Amino acid sequence: MPISEQAKSVRPDLVLYKEDVEHGLGEVGKHDLSGIGKKEVVETQLHSPKVLKDMFLRAAAKVSDDEDFVRKFKTVCFNQTCFRMSISVLDCPKGIVNRMNTTEEYQIAKGCFIFFVRYYPDYKIDVTEGRDDS
Repeated sequence: MPISEQAKSVRPDLVLYKEDVEHGLGEVGKHDLSGIGKKEVVETQLHSPKVLKDMFLRAAAKVSDDEDFVRKFKTVCFNQTCFRMSISVLDCPKGIVNRMNTTEEYQIAKGCFIFFVRYYPDYKIDVTEGRDDS
């Protein structure tokens, strides 16, 4: 069943489409004072992989399980919880068994000033108000 038709509680926060084919999803969570919470574990370790596989199978079915397509097609998931982010990619390079690779966890800058200083060191930045150096 396409994601748009699923119950709201099982739909991801973001769905990426291209030419009526679902290519990926995104899940966003808020800060959890206790560290990694139940919601984060459920979404990143259980829910997202299942939805990625469902997307993959629907896309393969649209092309009648064409082997060349299946070997090249990938679905992607962006998981962000507070200031932490990881990316997962599901593919099927051998045409038989799906494989999921997840990046290391990245830290997201807490303010625009830190972001620009870190990633654009050659730019001069003039921040007059709302500066967040944390």
